[in-house]
Amino acid sequence: YALSRASITARARRTAQVLVASELHMAALLSPSDVNVPSVPWTVTSQLSVTNTGNLNDTYSVSIASVTGSATAAVRDAAGAGVQTLGPLAAPAFALLGVTVDATLADAGPAVVTLHVQSLTDSALFRDVALTLRKTSEPHAVLSLSTAALDFGSQPVGVQSSGQTVTVTNTGNAPLDFTSFDLGGTQASDFLRGGSCTVGTAVAPNAICTLVISFVPGAVGSRSASVGIVSNANNGTATVTVTGIGSSLTAGSTLDVDGDGIYDALTDGLLIMRWLSASGGGSAFSVTGAVAAGAPRTSLADITTYLNSLNPVLDIDGNGVFDAKTDGLLVVRYLLGFRGAALIDGAVGTQPTRPNAADIETYLQGITP
Repeated sequence: YALSRASITARARRTAQVLVASELHMAALLSPSDVNVPSVPWTVTSQLSVTNTGNLNDTYSVSIASVTGSATAAVRDAAGAGVQTLGPLAAPAFALLGVTVDATLADAGPAVVTLHVQSLTDSALFRDVALTLRKTSEPHAVLSLSTAALDFGSQPVGVQSSGQTVTVTNTGNAPLDFTSFDLGGTQASDFLRGGSCTVGTAVAPNAICTLVISFVPGAVGSRSASVGIVSNANNGTATVTVTGIGSSLTAGSTLDVDGDGIYDALTDGLLIMRWLSASGGGSAFSVTGAVAAGAPRTSLADITTYLNSLNPVLDIDGNGVFDAKTDGLLVVRYLLGFRGAALIDGAVGTQPTRPNAADIETYLQGITP
């Protein structure tokens, strides 16, 4: 959409259509996948991460395909009960699913538990992953991760996300010592690492430390990296995969919707509330009575164009849903000056990646420079 500087009535619009092939794809990762246990019987908890890497919605089932050796295994359902088959599990395009697997070794082993992840849309699409268990006679540290993958969703280019936490547990019977934390991959510089897990600080048996990862996309599009955790654990190097999407929000796109240089709850906040309400099936979007006097963007067409470009960052609580009753309310409260508990009380959606006031305030600061 182009405007002439010579004449405010001269403008032009062009559209383009890009066709992307529809494909089903899947990736599955189990962590840990090879564990030496200090005694028997011994139960190991592992995390299965299944990612829909295609661009179509899919549905999966996860099952215990086989167990060799003296072991039992189950996957946990939503209530935490152990079952042999879990599903159907809805997996929107690019979504990440986590499944907890419990396996108990009864003797010295080894025992191998094979899990089968099956697409319920395409019978030819599946993945098999294995968990190997064995008893060791020597004291060893064993590293276990709360999750082997983090997905940050859409994030404005150059704006740092709130941190996501991976809990590292030493399930062995000797201290866990870290050698290095190797952040690698093509877009490794887009991810920052913090937390209490550090080289030189041992983790005692049955104790934990944390990795905290945040995302600062350096460009538009899919971004990914991995964190390799090198230690003395006898189950080898553990890997956490981190992914996110750099949104097309430009440096000039902020919550100043009408462009008057002021972040105002009664204009910008109201326009965003109306936009999210209309997007969610509410009344038709209107700008009447919600544009500041003298603002450069006043027409329905101009403000609609601007909000279309702003839309990727309006998921304020980061739960993947654009909702006037949560995201819109958070914007209005923030622009009114609410902070802390007053900002988020009753205004955060389910399963947010930004669950607390500090995270949400940091995020909103990034789009109200």
